[in-house]
Amino acid sequence: MINKYNTKIKKKVTARFVRIVISMLILSFALTLLLPSCGSKRYPADSLYVRVDGEKKVISAEIPVDEDVDKDNVYLFALDMWQSETELGSITPLAKARVTGDVARAEVKTGEQMAEMLCRGYLFAEKDADGDYSAITGRYYVSNPANAGPKAEDKGKTGRPTKGIIGSVSHILELNAGATVVTVDIGGLMKLSGGEDSIPYIWNGITYYADRKKVEALDKKIGDYSDSGIYVYLEIVQTSTRASLEGRLKDIVFDAPEGKKGYALNMTTRDGASRISGMFDFLAERYGKSGQAPAFIIGRKVNNMNDWYAGGPTAEKGVANYLSAVRSAYNILLSHNSEGRVYIAVDNNWVIAEPGNLPVKELLSSFNNLCASQGDFFWQVSAEANTSDLSDSSIWDDPLSTGWSDFLSPANIEMLTNQLSADLYRFEGGVRHMLLNRFTVGGNDEEARAASYAYAYYKCLDSGITDGLIYGQMHDGEDGSSTSGLYTAESDGVFPQPKKIALILRDIDDKNGETADFVSDLIGAKWDHLYRKFKDEVDHRTTYYGEGGSNHSNSDRESLADFRNGNDFGFRAAASGRYTELRYSEEWKRPVLYAYLDPLCPSDKSGVVSSGIDAEILRQTGYLGIISLVDATDSRAELSVRLSGLDSKGNEVVYMASAQVNTNSWVDVYFDIDDFIGDVECDTVSIAVLTRPLDTHSSILGLSLAGVVSEAPDKGEFPVWIIVVLIIAAAGAAITGFVYWFKKNYTFVRE
Repeated sequence: MINKYNTKIKKKVTARFVRIVISMLILSFALTLLLPSCGSKRYPADSLYVRVDGEKKVISAEIPVDEDVDKDNVYLFALDMWQSETELGSITPLAKARVTGDVARAEVKTGEQMAEMLCRGYLFAEKDADGDYSAITGRYYVSNPANAGPKAEDKGKTGRPTKGIIGSVSHILELNAGATVVTVDIGGLMKLSGGEDSIPYIWNGITYYADRKKVEALDKKIGDYSDSGIYVYLEIVQTSTRASLEGRLKDIVFDAPEGKKGYALNMTTRDGASRISGMFDFLAERYGKSGQAPAFIIGRKVNNMNDWYAGGPTAEKGVANYLSAVRSAYNILLSHNSEGRVYIAVDNNWVIAEPGNLPVKELLSSFNNLCASQGDFFWQVSAEANTSDLSDSSIWDDPLSTGWSDFLSPANIEMLTNQLSADLYRFEGGVRHMLLNRFTVGGNDEEARAASYAYAYYKCLDSGITDGLIYGQMHDGEDGSSTSGLYTAESDGVFPQPKKIALILRDIDDKNGETADFVSDLIGAKWDHLYRKFKDEVDHRTTYYGEGGSNHSNSDRESLADFRNGNDFGFRAAASGRYTELRYSEEWKRPVLYAYLDPLCPSDKSGVVSSGIDAEILRQTGYLGIISLVDATDSRAELSVRLSGLDSKGNEVVYMASAQVNTNSWVDVYFDIDDFIGDVECDTVSIAVLTRPLDTHSSILGLSLAGVVSEAPDKGEFPVWIIVVLIIAAAGAAITGFVYWFKKNYTFVRE
């Protein structure tokens, strides 16, 4: 009886406790809904005042106003970036506002001028009895430009490799890097008038022109990188002085004082801002929309306003002008590619600056504050964060670039990451990212240089917000003036050789490659936590290494690229000074793809072709075959293949393998890619085929491809007599075992 009584008491107490908890949860939820509406008024964040609906082609504005405005005479206006509020009298309002309480609302159809309207600031103005307008709100810009265009098919699959190099496709692939920076001088890309040598583009109803030859050269350069699976950051600069530009093109740059470079993009005049925004749209539609170059860097070292930027009479106006350029590029790029990113470009002067310039820390603060006052957006930072002493091979102990100091470098990159992580700098809760651009290590101590790269790389991974570390110099200077290269200096007749830093760069994210253990003796305790944390973990990349072998298979091959019909399947020569063509092969009795190497390009004495191929065909066998002929001055060469794709999480997966081949004759080489293709989730894989001479004094003259196929390697014919013997032996063993078992378990008895 007592036990039953206790049980009932426990059940009642438990039930009462559950009721109390549920009641508290309901009360908390109710308070959460009610409290924000009590006391203080709720407005959308500044970044949400103006929004676009791409499907409906509508821009809507919802901005707080004073309660005592004339609610029947409030109108929505759109101002171009160069216009001020004093010009409202000469502008036609877009729509009449609906004012409810203290919020004004209006919407307007964009028509076919979606991109142009994304680059305008929106405000509400009150009309007085005389018909004059006066602004009653600040100017705000569209906060969600990514919603203006089509949604990305593979949203989230951004795949930004951390390792990057400014250099040729062949060197980037050879060192297993995955990103690069391509610089575009838009002043040199523009033309004043049309013709056969120009490409027209329209902005704000006006037709402008781009130089056809320069655009086609840029098409090839970016296409080569993209086809090879290399992520491209497009650095958009203006280096022409006003005096060197013709006619109205002068409006894209300020009239800088003598000795200045006139570098700033002039967004303060109608013609200047229109031409510049039109060029942003031209580049974004041509390269951003396709994903070939989905990231823009606007300018270089823009905090050096006196030395480089010449952005106006005061630093404040210079920042405002630069913000207009960055906002225009951002809104335009994201309207073409919702995964695009735009970076502001700074140097390494963290807290010091020459007269007329701004320290990086101060520029970020001014840019961020001004941006937030007009409607924030998700800009990022590209920093040329090199050490103060370029001859110092050990970046971890530079007295001016470690700890909290004057100069920014990878060794103290937390100064930048901490500032970007502060609540004041976040965008809708998200932390802005950074790109370390043109990083180099100088000096003659090769061990220390390699250790410095390793330290910088792991510091970038440790930050958690680094999109990439781009190394900025490929070769040493021929005259010995620079030792910051990844390769030895170029010279006639000698193939440049990779240095210790290049080998570490190549293998740092692969456990089986060049070891970084030696760094511990140089750096000591500062290295320990970084190396322990990341030596077995790679950010955004899984790399597989394999070996190639001769293939004499007689089985059916499924073709990934077959040139018998005179189709090059998108393969192209991936370096300057080369071309590809289809040549008829007497041996194959059909066309083959031939990539020609210009011997006058000493930095690229290796053949490279690249394209995209069907991943599904590769999954059927897990093997890749290359049928090729290497034209070389030596009898042996190295043939390499590099495949790149994305896994289910959007991280990059890379396969690299090579085989030594005889030159000047056709060879078949196969590669086992089963592990790689098992991790890849995308439909198309980027492929690059590279050739390199084994002798440093020889060179590759060309590469011919008959086809790229998917097949299993030939295992050879198994002799029939061995199969017969094995069957007889197996049968004998089975009979013997049965007899032994039967005798053990049964006994015959004579009756």
